[in-house]
Amino acid sequence: MATTDNNVAATASPSGQITAIAGMGAQAVSVTFTSDDSRPTSNLRLRNVPVEPPPGWSSDSNNFNCAAVGGGALRRLALTFAPAVPDSGTLTLGSGYINNAGIAKTGTVAIAYSAAKAPP
Repeated sequence: MATTDNNVAATASPSGQITAIAGMGAQAVSVTFTSDDSRPTSNLRLRNVPVEPPPGWSSDSNNFNCAAVGGGALRRLALTFAPAVPDSGTLTLGSGYINNAGIAKTGTVAIAYSAAKAPP
């Protein structure tokens, strides 16, 4: 729902649990950030990100910061899940931004993942 005090929404794609076979390639994941009413927000940044992401996760961006989101500007964070060993869990990314009313806000996106053992 759009508001006059807007929010940034983060959506992972593909949706649902990210699955892979350990040691057998990689799964690309994209997180898209946009405002809920197309009005701009500013200073989007990741926060509370683990220094060491869960095993198998990587990003092409070491320092994800965006001057603006909304007003026609979408921002994407590219991630890769390439597990070497079987594992499962949830990768949680926190974000912070200034909304169109000048209020500092935060949000999170949780990405469930699972890596199965490679067949013999």
